[in-house]
Amino acid sequence: MAKNQIEQAPESATAQDQAQSVETQALQAPQSQPQEGKMAAKKKAVKPKATTATPAGSNPAAQLNNTTKPPVCQGKTGENGIPSWADVQAQLRENLRASIEQAHAELEEAKEHIAQAQAERQSQIAAAKGKVEKLEAQLKAVEGELSRNLAIARQTLSGEALEQMVGQINLAHAAETERLEGELNAARMTLATLEAADEAACEDERLELQMLQEHLRELEELDPEVAREVELRLSAKANARRAIRLARDGEVDEARAALELAKAGQAPEELIKRAEKAIAEAVRRREIRTMIARIQAVDPAAREAVAQLQELAEEADRKGIMENVVSFLNYVKKLAQQAELARRRKEAQLWRVTRQEVKRWAENGVPEPGAILKYGPGVIRVFTKTDEGYVLDSVHFYKGGVWRRKRQPGRVVVQRVKGKNLVMVK
Repeated sequence: MAKNQIEQAPESATAQDQAQSVETQALQAPQSQPQEGKMAAKKKAVKPKATTATPAGSNPAAQLNNTTKPPVCQGKTGENGIPSWADVQAQLRENLRASIEQAHAELEEAKEHIAQAQAERQSQIAAAKGKVEKLEAQLKAVEGELSRNLAIARQTLSGEALEQMVGQINLAHAAETERLEGELNAARMTLATLEAADEAACEDERLELQMLQEHLRELEELDPEVAREVELRLSAKANARRAIRLARDGEVDEARAALELAKAGQAPEELIKRAEKAIAEAVRRREIRTMIARIQAVDPAAREAVAQLQELAEEADRKGIMENVVSFLNYVKKLAQQAELARRRKEAQLWRVTRQEVKRWAENGVPEPGAILKYGPGVIRVFTKTDEGYVLDSVHFYKGGVWRRKRQPGRVVVQRVKGKNLVMVK
């Protein structure tokens, strides 16, 4: 029994200690609860810090993690778990690119809502100015109506009735004037308040835009290459549309430059195709205008006009613009054919006259026997024989229906007169 009592003693002591511990906790409980409540409230008040926006197409799980901790390099790691330097740089570039895009979006959004707010304020100011002008016009009209009403009263009334009417007119005029002046003063106060508010709002908006632009500039200075890529991507659609507009205006070189910027920024394929089509059409129109100008520059009276027009027609056919220039081509070609026909008729007549004259000279011994006559349409060259050989003695032209001799040519000796259309004077 004694042994059992001795063995049970520690158990009873332990139970007693537990009872005292429970009693102590019960006494301290009312004081610890408020402190725990305060700590819980503080924990609830702590908000997670905003993280940098992730680029489009990134992993949704990464976006969720970025809301509670800063972004880390998610590239491949080596055997020791440390990411490579290239992967870290690539991740940082992506983060910077996302931040720049977000800064651009915030700036554009601010510009839009500022423009809308300014338009609304200007509309309110315009309405207030209109009300002031309307009240001023009404007040001025009342002043003008006073003299007219008094004149009517004096012309239609007399005596006591006139005096009563004049009194009523003055009282009514004073009341109306007071009412309009009160409304006018209130309208002017409203206008002044709106203008002051607009001036203050404009200053706030200017500062807001300045801060956003400064933030964007700081981000862009971190990596100008990334900033350039973002700018190209954001302006890709605008550049594609600008290329289409420039192409329609005939500015082919500028349109091509804008298209290259749009392609570099990865503009939508539909816009790229539209821009390319517009540029191709602009090039075609330019080729058509150039070809028409070249056709019109051909002189129909020139001997080679028909041959030039034929070459232009072949070139237009190769470029596929014949149907666009055929009317101009046919018109100039018709003039050239008419000129060529007239020239051939004239040359045929000159040949006939020249042959007749050469025959007459040869038969009559003109200019002297033994001379050689070399002739063409409307021209006769006379070669005479000397001891050294033949020399060009004179040249004759048919002009104005008569043969005229040209001045004495230089006497160049030749051993033999060559060529066609040669006749020796007998």
